[in-house]
Amino acid sequence: MKHRLAASGSASQGRGGDIAGCGRRVIDGTDHFANGAAPFAGGTAALTCAVMQESSLLGAVSPRWVAAPAALVPFACEAASTGNAAISAVMLPVMLAFGIGLHALIARSVKTVLAAARPLASGEPEACGYERRVYHTAAPQMLGVVVAALIAGLVLWVGYATGSGWIGALGVLAVLVAVGLDLWWWERVTASASYLWFQRGFKGHVHQVLIDNILDISVDETEVGGFTLRHGRKNAVCRLMLRLNDKHMVALPKTDAYNGLADVEAVANHLRARKQQSDDRRSLAQAQALAARAAAEAAEAGPSKDAEMLLELRRLRQKALSPDLPPAVPPAVPKE
Repeated sequence: MKHRLAASGSASQGRGGDIAGCGRRVIDGTDHFANGAAPFAGGTAALTCAVMQESSLLGAVSPRWVAAPAALVPFACEAASTGNAAISAVMLPVMLAFGIGLHALIARSVKTVLAAARPLASGEPEACGYERRVYHTAAPQMLGVVVAALIAGLVLWVGYATGSGWIGALGVLAVLVAVGLDLWWWERVTASASYLWFQRGFKGHVHQVLIDNILDISVDETEVGGFTLRHGRKNAVCRLMLRLNDKHMVALPKTDAYNGLADVEAVANHLRARKQQSDDRRSLAQAQALAARAAAEAAEAGPSKDAEMLLELRRLRQKALSPDLPPAVPPAVPKE
């Protein structure tokens, strides 16, 4: 364990001194608390450092954030050594899962309320849409949210193990920070009857695209690297790609391809159906306009010579079928 952590700390020197310091703090903690709880605490801290190094490589968090969980390692080792190590060992994964679950529950509730209170579509009801998922999508921002939730769970465990109320309050505050980051990097797409709407970040600009201005619709699906709690390192993302009538390309937000592809396809099919209906209405209106124009031109031109000849021929045919006979002889009037 010690050699592996030392190698991890030395390999991360190029990524920032704080990551290497994280590995050194873990080694110091395992050397100082050389009891039954020390390997457990050191292994947990090593896992935390590995996740933080991954997120630092992806650019999700700053090096100062990487040092945050390492600073909690002495408290974690002290809690495991002063209390029951077995109970602490069991409660740590429980508290980590509790931090993630509490973040997911609060974030989902807040997003549901905000989606109902502040929908993207204005003036028209939303027909369908999709959003970027935190624990499924491989993205630097999403990994940063996951790391914040894990740190919150670690702080909650330290507060539980030490019996400190203020540390537990810090854990709850860390959960709220994770929720805030989730909302700050929230990306969503929705479609109405006439428009497509999308937003990157809750405070970001809401973009509006008229469906009639869309020339081509495609779904882009690619495999990506990174790390997610749902899929590990085997990740794929998908998103909508639009080509407008002015030849401009519009790339919409990405989401997890394994769980969100159906929602992306639903939005794409909705756009195609609405565009086809709009094209049909436009073709029908053009045909009606051409027919009305042709009728008006025929009315202004008046009867042609062919029409006059047909009228005279019809009159002669009727005369041949019923010729003009002399008037009937009036009856004789008797003479007086």
